[in-house]
Amino acid sequence: METSLNHVTLKLIQGNLTELVVDAIVNSTTTDFDLTLGTGEQILRKGGMSIRAAVQQHIPGEEGQSVLTTAGNLPSRYVIHAVGPRMGSGNERGKLASAVWNTLKLAVQHQLASIAFPPISIGALGYPVEGCATVMAQKIVDFTFEDTVPLKTIIVCLETASTFHIFEQAFRREVETARADAP
Repeated sequence: METSLNHVTLKLIQGNLTELVVDAIVNSTTTDFDLTLGTGEQILRKGGMSIRAAVQQHIPGEEGQSVLTTAGNLPSRYVIHAVGPRMGSGNERGKLASAVWNTLKLAVQHQLASIAFPPISIGALGYPVEGCATVMAQKIVDFTFEDTVPLKTIIVCLETASTFHIFEQAFRREVETARADAP
């Protein structure tokens, strides 16, 4: 799926986040910036120990926080570590929304033109895929109505066809609603 809202290209793709050539990829992480789970493990393996060294200075993190580090040997320029909520921690939806929004703000602050997200907080942190897709779609679509210059491309990279399908439905709903509500 690919569409454009307010001069920002939104893409959903199925693939490996660590292989994307973008300004920044996003690591869905925990408050201790654990790089041994899910996407973090792939990022560490392919990007190298410089990423671990860079992120360790931010421990402990807070759910909803985002931190930018080097991308080491990855094809992207940076990794933005988005601290997602653990199910049962309270206000999970708000914390997930903050993690997405803060990641996008950080990208703009660093003058990045392209960013690629994985689903945040699913898997080991236990956030339901459908809920994650809804929150991420809402925040990303809402962000396209902010002052997003220089951010031109926002990608959500999904590993499985089933997750892709869930995210595609959520993004189509949000894009259609945004277009219907636009003046």
